[in-house]
Amino acid sequence: MNFGGKPFLSRSAQATGRSLLLLSLATILAVLLEVDTSKLSIFEVAISEEQLGTATLWSLFVLIVALAVNWAGDFVSLGKWNSFLTEKRVETIFDGGGKIKGRVEFVLDSLEYSARNDKKDQLDNDKLDYVIRIFKELERDLWRYEITAVCYVVIWGFIVPAAFGLYAMYSIVYA
Repeated sequence: MNFGGKPFLSRSAQATGRSLLLLSLATILAVLLEVDTSKLSIFEVAISEEQLGTATLWSLFVLIVALAVNWAGDFVSLGKWNSFLTEKRVETIFDGGGKIKGRVEFVLDSLEYSARNDKKDQLDNDKLDYVIRIFKELERDLWRYEITAVCYVVIWGFIVPAAFGLYAMYSIVYA
């Protein structure tokens, strides 16, 4: 998911999450379907079930840690580059939601000030009221983008892969 031409999650966080999800699903399916791994070999070298379980556990652990580190960095930078996660919208080098919302609020405040100003006879009140109403609707509807971003970044970017990874680790240990 991109916003202002910049991705919400870095490529490394996306790749780690995908890898974790795929390895977790493969592990969970192998355990649930009771796949016989006793005769598994790689390059004609036999691998015991214990070795496979240990290697899978460590791989899942490393992927979960990598996802947590990558995602935490993305989450911090997302909050700092003025999206929905910060109370105070700041202007940075990225074009983010805060700039849009900040500009909407600025224009809306300016229009409301102009409407209250003594010089309002120079403005067409009907057009001014229409523009103020449109901006208020736009400002009110920005929550949809915020919810979508939260779902993408927090749920799909972190919770889903991490939960599958933890469940896969649990299924290996208690299989």
